Amino acid sequence: MSKRPPSSAPQPPDISTAEALCLAGLFALLSVYVSRAIWDIDVFWHIAAGRAILEAGSIPRTDIFSAIDPERTWVTFQWGYEVIVYWLDSLGGLTLVKAVHSITMLLGFGAFWFVCRRHFRLDAALSFLLLTLLVVLFEDRIRCRPHVVNLVAWSSLCPWLLSGGALRNPRRTWPVMALGLFIWANLHAGGAFLFLVAASTIPVGRSVSGLWGWGKRRPAKIKDAWIGFGAMLIGALLAPNFILGNVQALTMLEATESAIGESLPAWHFFLIGTTPGHMICGAVPALLCVAWLITTVAAVRDKCQRTPPWVLLFALSICVLSQRSVRFVWIATFGLMVLWPHVPRPKLHPRMRRRVLVGLSVGLVAVAMHFNVYAQHGGWANTVAQAFTGSPIEDRRFPTAHADFLASTGFEGGIYCQGNWGGYLLWKLWPSARVLADGRGNYSRDVTEALNTTYDRARFSEPGFGEELESIYSRYDVDAIVHQHPVWPKGHSVNPREWVRVFEDRRGAIWIRNTERGRAYLKRLRDARGQPTTNPG
Repeated sequence: MSKRPPSSAPQPPDISTAEALCLAGLFALLSVYVSRAIWDIDVFWHIAAGRAILEAGSIPRTDIFSAIDPERTWVTFQWGYEVIVYWLDSLGGLTLVKAVHSITMLLGFGAFWFVCRRHFRLDAALSFLLLTLLVVLFEDRIRCRPHVVNLVAWSSLCPWLLSGGALRNPRRTWPVMALGLFIWANLHAGGAFLFLVAASTIPVGRSVSGLWGWGKRRPAKIKDAWIGFGAMLIGALLAPNFILGNVQALTMLEATESAIGESLPAWHFFLIGTTPGHMICGAVPALLCVAWLITTVAAVRDKCQRTPPWVLLFALSICVLSQRSVRFVWIATFGLMVLWPHVPRPKLHPRMRRRVLVGLSVGLVAVAMHFNVYAQHGGWANTVAQAFTGSPIEDRRFPTAHADFLASTGFEGGIYCQGNWGGYLLWKLWPSARVLADGRGNYSRDVTEALNTTYDRARFSEPGFGEELESIYSRYDVDAIVHQHPVWPKGHSVNPREWVRVFEDRRGAIWIRNTERGRAYLKRLRDARGQPTTNPG
């Protein structure tokens, strides 16, 4: 039997015992971090949307959750994710929903490590540094939301990006890439769209290489880059609502961006600045921009003979994305990876280089631990208890008692609430109840201003502010207020003919409005429990 010829593919690096132990320890920490109880507001309306999609047998095109404008356009671009989380919630409750998100995040970090070590064959020290940096930059994204799919997708498609679209077996890989983008676009079309925006710079950069003496022209790689990008683009375009959903999201932000903290640029982390992790999240995108400028200056001097144009264009797109919003800062990791071989820097002795990389990695592990353990939960006991033995949600963040009260007493109608409570109310009460606002942000600028006013604690001491609040609450076609304290300024006498308080706890209160549905609900309460009091429960 003849011997097989040696494979041309790079062989995987050997994993030492020390590396295996460090990797096991890091992922043990990550398993605790990503198992945090649900604290993000959005997964609840996603579950409600999944229910609506399955019950209707179609993806909604109007706002089925709005209490005031149900005919307003709303095109979800995360329908696949929404169906999945509804199914998970139906099968195993929020505990299963949380567990699947946790596993997905671990898969994303694992894929990133695999790509660093097995595909790019980076040494262990550099791979640990990049992974720990990604963990720190992603720390604010550790939540149950569809963007966890983005972490897996970026990590998995990283080889195509960082090789400039030049893969070893492109014909076998292109169909997989197309299928991957199709799946991704059905789970989170917004994330797939931003990825394609960044990825488009690679075939464009390849195409300009060699023009006017800049860089080296390689026709085969240009062709491969365009085919690979085209395959991914076609896969995404085949997903329902890929275009309409992204257009909807972009236009919707014009009216609600000011009310959504996640839309703030990356430098906003400096204004928060409560943990070292926040400072790093603000600094890394800025450092990426500095590295890009230094690399670009060096590339211009030698007309891109050592740094191809696609590297500069792709890194520039990552600079823009990571600076654009606090939710995208983790993408800066991929920009640093593509610039690393090209940015001018002093060369260190191998031993010194290893010490620096290990030291930085240890520092980043400490930063991640500080944020995920001590800043969030006050210590390891609370962290572990909440992750593995407590409630699947952080009850203090949601109107759990208020929703239970309304559900048990048969409330039907529209609810004035802040966006951070709206999703939970939809999960618990829809379709019997709809809300003014939830985490989607699908409302007009007028509603944005009203929400900001009713949540502006600094104004509650102003004379006449109570009357202004009554005017705002009465402006919209709602039947109840479910709001955090304070609902009204201290000492303000609410018009008893217009509003009746039926429930209150230390988090907030429920006020029923004198509408047809409100009166019918109050009558049911009287019939069941007698005259409603502050807390008839």
